[in-house]
Amino acid sequence: MKLWSGNVSAAEENGIPSGIKVNKGDVITILANGWVKYSRGESAWAAPQGAAGRDDLPESIATLVAVINNKKYSVGNYLYRWDVPESGEISFLFNDRPGTFSDNSGEFHVEVYAESSQSNVETWDGTLPGNSESGVKTNLVVKKGDIITVKASGTIHISQEGKGLGPNGSMRGSSKNAIFPPAQLASVVMKIADTYYPAGEELTDFVAPEDGEVSFIVNDQPGSHVDNRGEFSIHMDVTRAE
Repeated sequence: MKLWSGNVSAAEENGIPSGIKVNKGDVITILANGWVKYSRGESAWAAPQGAAGRDDLPESIATLVAVINNKKYSVGNYLYRWDVPESGEISFLFNDRPGTFSDNSGEFHVEVYAESSQSNVETWDGTLPGNSESGVKTNLVVKKGDIITVKASGTIHISQEGKGLGPNGSMRGSSKNAIFPPAQLASVVMKIADTYYPAGEELTDFVAPEDGEVSFIVNDQPGSHVDNRGEFSIHMDVTRAE
């Protein structure tokens, strides 16, 4: 789960606060890219991991660092699954010599991600074949109050339509004979326990009204899935209720 993204100016001597408060032992990943200049010289370029062609500089100078409680930690262009060593707010800094920031220019783009377990989010990725009358089970059980976000993509073909259909289904509307009549024909439908809910291409911040395993199905007429072609790709995030 993305916690923060932003730009870190090479000219900002006090660094850029992220607003992220971490606890000792949290596991995060930091990604950075871009180029900055650490002086007005034509060749004075630096990437997050250091100055280009300058082996004479101290190891941490002209690099991207994270700062927690005024202590600096080297980031470079990435820190993968970093075990945060202390609690506090993270800021980011282009680590130049004090008093020399005024002739710097440019910025790095930085993104911070949390491990799913610590961010209280569980994810599922899978495919939903258009010809599966039973749909696809996620093996992910939600509790009432959990927040569900779904994104679906892809194309299927059904016998009633001559063209490919996306996750939102047929433009002709719903069908009283479909598995879930209120939703568009051939659209992606989510099922929790024994209850159907429309999902389509995107379902955002849906609060689970009941406990149960989540599954997905193409909203076709019972017995009509067998001649469907294609599949949908589905990504689901479940944020657990506190």
